[in-house]
Amino acid sequence: MNTLTPDQGASPHQPERKAREDRTIDDPGAGGTTDLVAIVIPEGLDRPVWLAHITGPLTSAVRQLVGGPAERIHLTRPPASLFVRQDRLRQQLPLNPRASLLALAHEATQVRGSDRHPGHVIGPALLLGSSPAPGPDAGAPPELAQLFRHGGPFAVQVTVFGEPDRWHGNAFTFDDVFEAYAHAVDLATRWTQVQDVRVRPADGKRPEEDPFPA
Repeated sequence: MNTLTPDQGASPHQPERKAREDRTIDDPGAGGTTDLVAIVIPEGLDRPVWLAHITGPLTSAVRQLVGGPAERIHLTRPPASLFVRQDRLRQQLPLNPRASLLALAHEATQVRGSDRHPGHVIGPALLLGSSPAPGPDAGAPPELAQLFRHGGPFAVQVTVFGEPDRWHGNAFTFDDVFEAYAHAVDLATRWTQVQDVRVRPADGKRPEEDPFPA
């Protein structure tokens, strides 16, 4: 059985502005090992997002972290995977608002209409890479792992149709990463010219690109 080993005394139940790498998932006796970082997103807002360092078999670690057999949701920008429990509807698990924001912002199109709340994720979620097998693409995308290690503030940027390679931003910043994600999703919903959105650590400087409407 996989074990959760505390690292430096941190607890995933202590509210944090940034995710903490405070658990190691390790099961060397089960055969086959990996070494990667996953982003764990509990469904309850009273439990912070945290980073898990997986050093044991990937399949059993995913099962442990989501609480049962897992189903994969594909994210497209950047390529990644969001794992949730297969029996989430039968178990009547609660809505996961933070994982839902990530799914919407990162284009998890198969989420829409797949659960009882269209466009939303239910139950605990685990964010990993684009490959379901151990390898260089199995861990959480580096830019997202770095984002969740950041303590804030955060900024939102968008691209618009006709300029897919140019990111636009303004001076607004957010102390909480999910406040930034909520603003990004709301902006994409309200402004029809938005093609893509992203959340980045804010550097305190106004972007050189043209500001987008708030």
